Amino acid sequence: MSSIGQLIHALGFDKKLSFYILPIYYLLTVINAVIEGTSMLLLVSLFTSASGGIGNTALPSYIVKIIDILGVSFEFPDFVYFLVIVFGINLITRLALLAFEGVLDVKLRRRLQETVFRRLLLGEWSQVRGFRIGTAVGTNTQESMVVAKYLSSAMKSINCGLSSIVVLVIALSTSIQTTIYLGLSVLPFVFLMKKTFSIQSGLSKESAQLRNSFSADITDRFNGLLQVHVDHNYEYHYKQGIKSQESLMRLDVLIAYCQAIIGSFNTLVPFFALLSFSFWLYFTETIYSPDFALIASVGILGVKAAGQLNGMVAMLGNLSRLSGSLHPVLNALNTVPVKDVQLIGEEVTSIFCNHLSYSYGSKKVIDKATFNTVKGVPLILKGRSGKGKTTLANLISGIDFPDSGTVFYQGASGQKYPSNQYSAHVGFVTQDIYLFGGSLRSNLVADGKYSDEDLWSVLDLVEASDFVRSLGGLDINVAEAGRSLSGGQRRRIGIARALVSGCDILILDEITSGLDKSNKDSVLRLIDKLSKSKVVVMISHEDLPLTQKREYEV
Repeated sequence: MSSIGQLIHALGFDKKLSFYILPIYYLLTVINAVIEGTSMLLLVSLFTSASGGIGNTALPSYIVKIIDILGVSFEFPDFVYFLVIVFGINLITRLALLAFEGVLDVKLRRRLQETVFRRLLLGEWSQVRGFRIGTAVGTNTQESMVVAKYLSSAMKSINCGLSSIVVLVIALSTSIQTTIYLGLSVLPFVFLMKKTFSIQSGLSKESAQLRNSFSADITDRFNGLLQVHVDHNYEYHYKQGIKSQESLMRLDVLIAYCQAIIGSFNTLVPFFALLSFSFWLYFTETIYSPDFALIASVGILGVKAAGQLNGMVAMLGNLSRLSGSLHPVLNALNTVPVKDVQLIGEEVTSIFCNHLSYSYGSKKVIDKATFNTVKGVPLILKGRSGKGKTTLANLISGIDFPDSGTVFYQGASGQKYPSNQYSAHVGFVTQDIYLFGGSLRSNLVADGKYSDEDLWSVLDLVEASDFVRSLGGLDINVAEAGRSLSGGQRRRIGIARALVSGCDILILDEITSGLDKSNKDSVLRLIDKLSKSKVVVMISHEDLPLTQKREYEV
């Protein structure tokens, strides 16, 4: 129940569900159950009535009084007309209840998937950087959909429970002895269901973990598809992608066995009832002569109650079967959001980093680093791989925050802004530029607030306009991850994207790595030009022949 509370709170449904949606839903449930139970009794009375008339059958006295108050005759065909009206009202309430549930299911699924995506997308970088992409995608799609069903099952289980209680109350008012006997006779079944739920819940948790592992494993292979083809080791990568399938199948088969037991509720209930009744007859040597009208009345209510109980058991079964997905979804919903900082309202002209320290777990990667950089003189962060160059760039950009020390952005006015309270306009261009599926225009500017003239001007600046025109212009379709462009082209588009964003600070991570001499010289000329109007920070493991530069060894 605590997990359900956490989910509802994370989805922002607290007050709406408690005060509006659920009260209406369960009130409609009770009304529908009362009308349905009563209509069943009236139908049985119609077909079991003899010469004594319908009013003299096994109908509870309070139902007879209500019919008298309504002025309905127990004679044919008036009673038949009345029964048609009762069943019509029952049909309307039932349709309303099912429509309500359907709309609620859709809203829960949408809200959950959108909320999980937002939490992961806007999570603090120090927390989300370690996510496997496949696991995050699996959590956002499949596991979120499963948990939406879990929430729906929790609400519907209460619905079924309420309906069965209402029908059982009507049954008790018809024959207390018969109803109590039926309840006691199925106690062994209750213990069987409880044990089955417990086993299924444990299996479900393992299954959810393996589903996410499978999603992550195949995502790794698809992300590295080029390497798979270069290696020509297809069978190895295929086996690595499906390595969790054997265990996943075993768990799902065991869950299917549990579902088979739970799904046999309608057969198991009468089996236990008849079995216990048979034992009672055998050992007491009693000859039982039933009142068929009474048996028919209680029996049809029993079938209806059993159906509702079966629904509740199925919903509870779903709760145990689907509960394994709660853990990854709750983890995603509990992702720490990006720190809310104020955007600096003036141009940043310099950066001061004082005694910065940062650790990944117990490993300290930055220890009391102090340096500064200004517009006009690019700063080059140098050092071997793994020494913390990219970490420093992350701290400078403000997507991460130091364990100790401070990053200050200084504006044109001379005012200093600490990075843990303010954010600067930063353009971050990595070695492996990621371009999203869609048009080139949408990759340059997502909000569409720039004119074609502005975009072409930036592309001219980064010497990308010629190849963009040759490919078809701003509206060409870019393949996922930018695979349709060369490495050099992607880097120029990445720089253009940063400039279009209006950045004051431009961070370039190994931007010249892997380029031939001609392309590298071209990029360095561009950096010299950009550094006159931007604060430029570069990450590099090699010497860069820039006109002006400042170096910091990490």
